[in-house]
Amino acid sequence: MFLRTPAEEDTDLRHQRETNGLSFDDPSRGPGGTPASVTAAALWAAAGIASGAVLTGLIGPGAGVAAAGAAAIAGAAAWGRTHHPAPPRAPEDPSGEVPSTLEIDLGPGRLDEPRSALAGLLRSTAGAFGSGTAIVLSLDASGENLVLEGPLIDDGDIRDLPALRRYPVAGGGSLRVALASDAPVAARRAAHTTAWDNFADEFRIEGAMLAPLRIGAEPLGVLVVGLPDGRPDAVDLRRMGDALRPLACAFGALLRLRDQSEAAADRAQSERFRSDYASVIGHELRTPLTTILGVLKTVSRPELAPANEDARDLIGMAVIQGERLRRLIEDMAAVAHIDEGIPIRPELVHVATLVERAVETVPGAADLTTLRITEDLPPLILDPEHVRRILAHLVGNAVKYGEGAPILVGAAREGDDLVLTVADRGPGMPEEAAARAFEPYEQPVRTEVDAYGGVGLGLSICRGLTEAMGGGITHRPTRGGGATFVVRLPAKQHLRA
Repeated sequence: MFLRTPAEEDTDLRHQRETNGLSFDDPSRGPGGTPASVTAAALWAAAGIASGAVLTGLIGPGAGVAAAGAAAIAGAAAWGRTHHPAPPRAPEDPSGEVPSTLEIDLGPGRLDEPRSALAGLLRSTAGAFGSGTAIVLSLDASGENLVLEGPLIDDGDIRDLPALRRYPVAGGGSLRVALASDAPVAARRAAHTTAWDNFADEFRIEGAMLAPLRIGAEPLGVLVVGLPDGRPDAVDLRRMGDALRPLACAFGALLRLRDQSEAAADRAQSERFRSDYASVIGHELRTPLTTILGVLKTVSRPELAPANEDARDLIGMAVIQGERLRRLIEDMAAVAHIDEGIPIRPELVHVATLVERAVETVPGAADLTTLRITEDLPPLILDPEHVRRILAHLVGNAVKYGEGAPILVGAAREGDDLVLTVADRGPGMPEEAAARAFEPYEQPVRTEVDAYGGVGLGLSICRGLTEAMGGGITHRPTRGGGATFVVRLPAKQHLRA
């Protein structure tokens, strides 16, 4: 919270009086700077003593004491008027009517367009005082700087900021006074070197009303309304003061909505760039890689294979790594298509055959995997390529992270859904890793990425494909240790089946 020392308060009070055009020759002070109330109290006391002495001689001691007491009461009242002044009252306007409240209208601004709504609120606030300038400065998280917020209304026009600007609170002058105040203050541009003077010079403001914006007890910032005649009157200050709380809430909400909207737009742009990048790179890599793999597989045929066994082994290793690179490129392309929308091509599928072939595509999975498929499972209408890809990723992860432990792959019908299960007996996933395992580019065990390979797209692709087909995927620990993934897909049975 914004706090001031007594010395800073005195400096701020002086600055406020100077910028408001107040003189230090205060009429509440007597000759030599002595407060008038002190002089009045002393005169009342002297008069009481004198009158008490006279009345005591003429009438008696009772009358003298009464006169002295009355003088003391009058002196105390004079003293109290300075040390406990009554709250100031705003004068009525020349017509004799009570000053009207501030009416603010957002105009065409909409909450789903927070920048336009913020500009509308600023324009409406400025217009209520016949001004063409309204600017918000918000207090940053450190509490040491006021940040110029955009958009702003300058000379009647909406302006955006090309760069972030900060004004230090410590040397803020009138800005500091307003931030620490509970009511709007008047400020004029002066020949000082405070942040306020620099700000006023920059926006050509001769005089302004500075309104502190607070939400509860927390300072939000300062609203600056430049005034054509250079200084607000008491009616303007009262109107702004009455509207401070709703104005602070409105500006606070719109600033937060604007920040959230801009952050969401930045995230969307980043996602589009990443998706486009992955799509382009995948396309550019897939064409030459297909040619390379085709050549390697051709020269590995018996009639073309080299006679040297080591040469044949090297060709085999190149084919394996080429296939690994191909799968990675396909994963990157799949992520891009998931964001754009995945086409679904359902076919009549024999589930047992589909599961067996999916397991066969994963190197090293056949010797570790046990299939548990319901015998009376009928042919179902599914997208076979998407289901095969999901199973291949899940079984591949079980081989990769299961450390040679047994793998169980199951398929069963539950109501109108097909339920596929892939369970391993490996070390499983830590709880904190499982919570984000389905996010793109997440690895279940980050410390072993180099040993396992991959970039953390497999589970994200499984979730995207499953949801595209109207299903869902979940993870749970395997009883006794390990990880179990359950895929649930809506699957229709063919009428003839």
